[in-house]
Amino acid sequence: MATLFEIKLKSVLVIENGKIEEDAEGVNAVSINLIYPREGVPSVSSVRTIELLDREEKNFEQADIRKRFLMKELVKGGAILEAEVTAIEKVSKFEKFIHKMFKVGAVAATGTLGVGAVVTGLTKTATESFFDSIEPSDQINSIGKGFMPLNEQTPEGDFVINLAVPKELKLHQTSRNEDGELVKTILTLKKGFVNAKVVVDLKIIEN
Repeated sequence: MATLFEIKLKSVLVIENGKIEEDAEGVNAVSINLIYPREGVPSVSSVRTIELLDREEKNFEQADIRKRFLMKELVKGGAILEAEVTAIEKVSKFEKFIHKMFKVGAVAATGTLGVGAVVTGLTKTATESFFDSIEPSDQINSIGKGFMPLNEQTPEGDFVINLAVPKELKLHQTSRNEDGELVKTILTLKKGFVNAKVVVDLKIIEN
């Protein structure tokens, strides 16, 4: 049986956004990866950059539909809906990563990249999540990753995915104190720590 799902982003919550500074917005990216929705399609991905505050939910219900819309895809039998939140050192790093992953032509239609950039409905030939090919030099750190099964019996409405830190991550910051001395701060996110929650809105168009 095949079910046509419309999937929109509803909200994102992180405990630690990847920046050490307290009450500072992080430059983050959220990716949604639909794995094997049907034969011949290993995965479909949508990615957007946003700014997240620690422990403050970012709600998209009143946002422009272009920022909320993730994908409209036919699922045959069953699939996996995977979500990942990453922390980006600089928006330019994200732009370079997009170009490296999908080449210039795939990015051109998305317009100017930056905070708020949206790359939607990218059909890929592999089942890895969007950020699985990250290299250390990219300075893009995964701060939460999770998945849930999706099939014709999945109810419409809120679809919640809890995201855990995939591998231990140490975040470093160097600053100067009042005496002008360099002070290094290290924040460790342990592997398996549930650091984020992504909620998408599911709507069944055809069943």
